[in-house]
Amino acid sequence: MSARLASVVVVSLLACACSSPTTPTPLPVQNPVPTPAPPPVVLPLLVFTPDTTTPIANSFTLFGDTSTAGEVMLTMNANAFQSLRHISSVRATLLYDPLVLVPDNSYEAGSWLTQGSLLTTFLFLTAPGEVIVRIDRPDSLAGVSGSGPVFAKRFRVVAGVRNRTTQVEWNDIHAYATTSLSDLLGRAYGGTIRIQ
Repeated sequence: MSARLASVVVVSLLACACSSPTTPTPLPVQNPVPTPAPPPVVLPLLVFTPDTTTPIANSFTLFGDTSTAGEVMLTMNANAFQSLRHISSVRATLLYDPLVLVPDNSYEAGSWLTQGSLLTTFLFLTAPGEVIVRIDRPDSLAGVSGSGPVFAKRFRVVAGVRNRTTQVEWNDIHAYATTSLSDLLGRAYGGTIRIQ
């Protein structure tokens, strides 16, 4: 090999060894697209309007609270039972639209029929569209008179129901006296629930 050719080869090898490899251009960082939070669940507003706010004596009324939680607590109230034959038992059926409302299984005992006794029995039988109510004081105790809450029961709105008005009313309702089992009920009032 000639000296000139050897010089060319050495220079070429040195050029190859000294040249740095090509650095790849980094790709831009892709920021992940944030997943939007689901919208908050807005429960319907329920407004209960009783059939009357001035009930007659010897009557039952139905009252309810205004709720934004998609449910309403309905309370049966006794009004001015004046008979000397005091009330010892109540029988009633509460009617509602099962396409709009669903009753809870629980209930709250009122103070009217439990006066002087923790042994008053409450029985609720539920079927679509009705709640059958049976309340009895012990036979050994006198009945009650006057006014006060009988019981309360919570109803929830069926999912998806909005902008509806529905009736809640009594059927086959009685207030029986202690001794004679005479029905002393004068009238029973229901009410209307507006769902917004």
